[in-house]
Amino acid sequence: MLGPPPPPSYPPVVSDDSVSVDPLRPEINIDVARLEGIFSYNAFNPLPIAPFHSGIRRPLEIPTDLSAAVYALPSMFNHACLANPGWQSLGDVVIIRARRPIAAGEEITIPYTTGYYEDRCRFLPSMIGCPCDCQLCEDERKDTDEDRRTRIKYLAKLMSEGLSILKPVIEIQQWAQEFQGTYSPSRSTMIKLEMASFNRTLGDKVRNLMNEAARKEAVEHDMRVLENQGFIIERNYSAQKVQSGFALPVDLRALPTTTTMRAPVADMILIARSYQILGGNENAEAWLKSAHTYVATVIGSGKYLFINMFGPVLDECGALPVDLHAIPTTTICPPVVDMAIIAKTYHLVDNQESAEA
Repeated sequence: MLGPPPPPSYPPVVSDDSVSVDPLRPEINIDVARLEGIFSYNAFNPLPIAPFHSGIRRPLEIPTDLSAAVYALPSMFNHACLANPGWQSLGDVVIIRARRPIAAGEEITIPYTTGYYEDRCRFLPSMIGCPCDCQLCEDERKDTDEDRRTRIKYLAKLMSEGLSILKPVIEIQQWAQEFQGTYSPSRSTMIKLEMASFNRTLGDKVRNLMNEAARKEAVEHDMRVLENQGFIIERNYSAQKVQSGFALPVDLRALPTTTTMRAPVADMILIARSYQILGGNENAEAWLKSAHTYVATVIGSGKYLFINMFGPVLDECGALPVDLHAIPTTTICPPVVDMAIIAKTYHLVDNQESAEA
């Protein structure tokens, strides 16, 4: 992908001509602007660990006061919006794990940002100096400028009018149909991030009608949200007859990097709750396990972190037909680096005790 070629060895070989510099008492002139540039281009913004509620399914204003830190090994990864691993943070620890099988010799990339195409285009030039050439961005550029302007207009209407309880569902469905027509049929992926906002709004609206038909329709919209983000869903999933490769209704062998982890987990929990209300406890259990296993796959932690992070969403949904404490702590995709990346980072900052741990 975009960026310089990876170094031939890691850690990079230190030249014998290098000079140790005390930043408080420099004997040579330190290029402060260059140091600031290195930090700006390589810094990560670790997010705090905190419980999340279903409101996180809506786009939130990005805080401007996030902490920032440079991590030696993660900073070497180049960017791709549709990357092969993704990264998450647990406090000040960065974890990078595979989202799909990675072939020998394939470059490992991570997403520097997520969001709609226009948002990514505004952010990425300052980070990589040119447009992204990943498969998702190539697909996005197949849409015309007029189509993208139409999407921006409808998204603004959706945010200003569509969330109102007074707005009829049928009108939003008409918007969604026109919105769907703005995507080029020649796209090579099914990812349509903006369309996820329409399906999420429609799902919430019909769910509030509180009848069986509406619940079934809400589940359909919730699944479309996940598909719009790049998840592969087994629509004919059955706990009795598991399709080839689908031990759960979400294919955890190919997970997208187009969104942060939190919103898809909340969507899966809401699908589980809808199935439970409809009397499909086995499907409800499968979707709740999908949510838990997805978190375990992308972070590598267990059920207690899952319960801590998504407790408010679980509380909003009420009792669910599975004992989370009985779920084994497993992962589907093996980590690309994971513990090794943490150990190497500690080693680089001369914290040998933590590195060995």
